[in-house]
Amino acid sequence: MNNTIVKRYLMKFLRLVTLILKCSIRSYFSLNWIRTCFSLYFNKHIQPLWISYKKQELPIFFNIEEWKTVRYIYKEIVVEDCYGLLHFKKLVNNPEIIVDLGSNIGIFSAFCSILFPNTEIIAFEPNPKIKSILEKNITKPNIKIFFKAVTNKRGFIKINNECDSGNVHISNSGNILVPCIPSSEIGEGKKIDLLKLDVEGSEWEILNDKNLLYRVRYLRMEYHLPKGKSLNDLKVLIEKGGHKIEMIEPNKYKAPFFQSVGTIFSSLKSDC
Repeated sequence: MNNTIVKRYLMKFLRLVTLILKCSIRSYFSLNWIRTCFSLYFNKHIQPLWISYKKQELPIFFNIEEWKTVRYIYKEIVVEDCYGLLHFKKLVNNPEIIVDLGSNIGIFSAFCSILFPNTEIIAFEPNPKIKSILEKNITKPNIKIFFKAVTNKRGFIKINNECDSGNVHISNSGNILVPCIPSSEIGEGKKIDLLKLDVEGSEWEILNDKNLLYRVRYLRMEYHLPKGKSLNDLKVLIEKGGHKIEMIEPNKYKAPFFQSVGTIFSSLKSDC
């Protein structure tokens, strides 16, 4: 075996060890967590993936045909902590309400349920294709699931779910009707400590209700810019809701239905 091959395998091994250590700092060495790291690193769909935190573990099940999407979402939320949940825990150790808009198969809500076992977590997911998987992953009693879309009206709305579950979105030419509620009804009008948004472009209608953000302490969202909309337009919309932008980070990948996507963190100015 020549030196080049040895170096290549050594680098692969070091990257795997780094991945295991990265999250083991906040977790612990368990067989489930190590198996999940192997699954992520070698791109092998081993059921289930596991979320681990301080000797607590939760399984995450998924449809095999959705492995590519699930792998990406899991790495974003759990490994990279793209929504800053660990930092949020330092800011608000015992939040009362967390809302997860665009729950997908429940990875964010499950992670929250481990970090905040006494918090009411409200999850919304309109895609009926992943309903059974989401129900299987949501095992903690402090999580409520609503199989509805959130927009600016009550009734029914069309979504396009003839794509992978990570890109399901509201569309006039959608293939299926799902129930929807206005953003004013999220959390029954109560104060929300953390609002997570990943709704494939519907954030524009949701955030148009400026009263929503006035009752949200912290916003963590994936933004989507359709044609004719700019990042500055979105900043203005968020600031009209009484929020201060904390961070904007464009994503490297391209979304199929939008010109660009990225992450925005903001907080209510009265909390700054």
